[in-house]
Order: sequence, then structure tokens, then C-alpha cells
Amino acid sequence: MKNSTNKIISDSTFLLVSDILIKLKGIIFFPLIIAKVGLENYGIVVQALINPGIIAGICSLSLGSNFLRFTSKYDEKQYDKISLDFFTILFFSFILSVFGCIFLFIVSDSISTFILSGNSVDLIKLSSVIVVNEVMWRNLGFFLKCRKKFKLFSILILLYQLLPYLGLVIGIALYADIYLGFQALVFIQLIFNFLLLIFILSKLRFVRPSFNRFIMFFKFSWALSLSNISGGLLAKSDRYFIGYFMGPSAIGIYNVVYMVLSFIDQISVPFRNYYGTYLPKIWDELDRNETLKQLRIGIFMYLSAAIFLLVMAVIYMKDFLLLISDLDFTIFRFYYLTIISIGLGIIFLGLNRFYFQIIQLMKQNQYWLALQLIGLTLNIFLNILLLPKLGLLGAGIATLIGYLVVILINNHYYKIPTKPKFTFLQILSLIISVLLTLSSFFFKKSGNIIEFSFSAILSTLIFFVTLIILLNKFQINEIKFLK
Repeated sequence: MKNSTNKIISDSTFLLVSDILIKLKGIIFFPLIIAKVGLENYGIVVQALINPGIIAGICSLSLGSNFLRFTSKYDEKQYDKISLDFFTILFFSFILSVFGCIFLFIVSDSISTFILSGNSVDLIKLSSVIVVNEVMWRNLGFFLKCRKKFKLFSILILLYQLLPYLGLVIGIALYADIYLGFQALVFIQLIFNFLLLIFILSKLRFVRPSFNRFIMFFKFSWALSLSNISGGLLAKSDRYFIGYFMGPSAIGIYNVVYMVLSFIDQISVPFRNYYGTYLPKIWDELDRNETLKQLRIGIFMYLSAAIFLLVMAVIYMKDFLLLISDLDFTIFRFYYLTIISIGLGIIFLGLNRFYFQIIQLMKQNQYWLALQLIGLTLNIFLNILLLPKLGLLGAGIATLIGYLVVILINNHYYKIPTKPKFTFLQILSLIISVLLTLSSFFFKKSGNIIEFSFSAILSTLIFFVTLIILLNKFQINEIKFLK
């Protein structure tokens, strides 16, 4: 079990660092964007980036997931099979992405009218090109992961996320023009994908795409694709309702808060990348116990870090954002409740990623689709019901309940045996650590960045030192699956 733990940690650390740097780009640059074009235009930028992401999820049909489920089992000498899968998925997903681009271009007027108060129709039309870029990148990235090129993938995803975004920021910073910034973003994405495609093609030989192979992939991934769409809407549908009920400015400030809190979910992403690549072969070789042990390790590590990050967000996030920006938090009628509800929703989102791994291995994609549709339907209903009454707190509660219901259904009806068996002493240790960390709230300093950083570091030390001491004293022998 020690080898399994070390493998998860070593393969996940590089991915985690890359994901954190990607998240930091939004936090670092949003004050500059708001300062140049205002909070309302920042909200428009956010929505213009969300739309193609959702459409790309539809058009990709999750075909790239077949790389992880099937192609990852081929060794390096099976070039013909690898090339056949690559060209088949790339060809058909590209055709679908072109249709998605055209669709978003056509509905851009409606999105602008109902969500963005009639602003920036041309920007939404330009963003439709991102659909093609996103579908191509997702499939190229899946291919790198299926060949277990984790470090290369981590570097490339960092560059893909950072360089186009820098183009967007520079265009806005120099000319205070979000349309010009989006032109730079789209152009850099196109160049990046083209160069990466040339690099991969140099390692393969051309094989004519197979329609029969595409049908086989489609049968496996169609339900997964729809569930990913539902899951994506479950995570982002609140932006559409916020825009409709409260306007683009509310989208902007909600996205800033969500962006900071989404660091919690980032912890689960490296585990998902690792599991998606390595576990299919272990599972298919009928080593089910080893698969479940690795999932339990990941869940334990994820929940420990996620709870800590949520506590830190409750204590420090508002002061941190006020240090780097001039955001008006009066739009939050119930600030702390809103932060807690959004944060818990993100924790449940990450936990759902672990459940998804085992469901995909069992090839129960239709079941996962049904769960996502239930969560999405509930989320839409609650957003319509709660947003006009509770504002942004209503959006947070709607997303939280949507993900919680999915988890409860999983636990009650499907009996997926991946949850760690926490003992009373483990839970008590975690509670004591959280309470001691919360006590630093009364002593925190936020007058400048140095005092703020010192206080945040002190809180981090309090949490982890207390937790380690309690675990070592009371329960190190009880964590069976970490031995």
C-alpha cells in the first residue's frame, strides 16, 4: 500500500502545481481587468469564456475519454492501434466542434439580450471560435495523458491556459478593449493547438479514421458526454441565472469569489488525471481491491485539505480580495453563509469526481447521466426559487444541494465502496484543528500584505500541526488504508 500511496503523491504533485498556477492567473489579473474596463465588463468576459466551454463539452461527445479508457492500455509498440484511435477521435470531434461554433454564433444575440443586458454581441460571436480550440485541446490533452506523459501534459496545460489569457489581459490593459483582448486569446489558442498537433503527428503515422471505431467510442461515451454537459451546467448554470436576475456585475463578483474558492476543487483534479490513466488497466485485470484502496487514499487526502481550505477562506478571503481590489461586498447580503455554501458545494463537486471514477470503470455511464440530470434539474429549480429572494446566497445553496443530492443517491442506492472509514477520534481531531484555526480569526492582521501573509501562515501551521499531533497520538494505527 505504501507504493500505491507514493505513486499517487508523486504523479499528482506535478499536476497539482500546474493546476494551482492556472488558478492563480485569474486571481492575479482580475483586479487589472476590473480597473481597466469595470466590473460589468469583467462579468461579460467571464460569461463569454463560460459559453464556449459548455458548447465544447457538448460537441466533444467526451470522445477523448476513450483515450483513457481504452488507448491507455496499449504499449508503445502498438502504433497502429494508437494511431487509429487518435485520428478517429480527432477527425470526428473536429467536425462536431465546427457545428458547435456555428451554433454559438447563431445564438449569440439571444445570450447577449437575456444574460448580458444586450451588451457585447460581437464579443460573444467571436468567442464561438473558442469552441473549436477547446475541443481540439481537450482531445490532444487526453491523448498525452493516456500515454502517461503527465509532466509534459502539466507544462502544456499551464501554457495553454496562461498564454492565451495573457493575450486577453494585455489587450485589455493596453487598449481597455475586451474585444481586442479576445482576438489575441483566440489567435494564441489556434497557434498553440496547431503546434501541439504537429508535435504529436511527428510521433505517429497517419491512419485513416474509422467510422466503425467512432461508433464504438460513441456507444461508450454518449451518456458520459451528456452527463458531463449536465455536470458542467450544474457547476455553471448559476452564472446564467445571476446574469438574468442581477446583471453582469453580479456575475463578475460572484465569479471572483467562486474562482478563489475553486482552489478546493483543484485538489481533486490531479487525482482524477492519475486515476483516469492508471486505474482502467488495474480494474480490467480484476484487481478491484487495489483500485478501491487507491480511491480511498485520494478521498482521505482530498477531504483533509478541502476542509482546511474552506476554513481559511472563511477567515481570510474577504480581507485578501480587499487588499488586491476595490470590490464592493455589499452585494452579499449574507456574506459568510454565502462563502460557506459555495465552498461546501465545491467540496461536494470534488467528491463527486472520485465517485465518477468508479462508475466509469464499471461502465455505468447511463447511471451517472441520470444522477447529473437530477442534480441539474434541482439546481435550476432552486436558482429560480432562491436567487430573487436570497441573491448570491441562493445561487450557492442551489449548487450545494444539487451536488449533495447526487452524493446521497450514490451512497444510498449504488453502495459505491470508496468512502474512507473515519473513526470518532479522527473526526474529533479534525474538529479540534478547525476550531483552533478559527480562533486565529480574532487575531488576524490585514492592514498590509506582509501582516496578512504572516497571519495566514500562522493559521496554516496551527491547523496542520494540531492535526498531526492528534493523529499521531490517538489514531495512527486506525488509518488502515494508509499503511
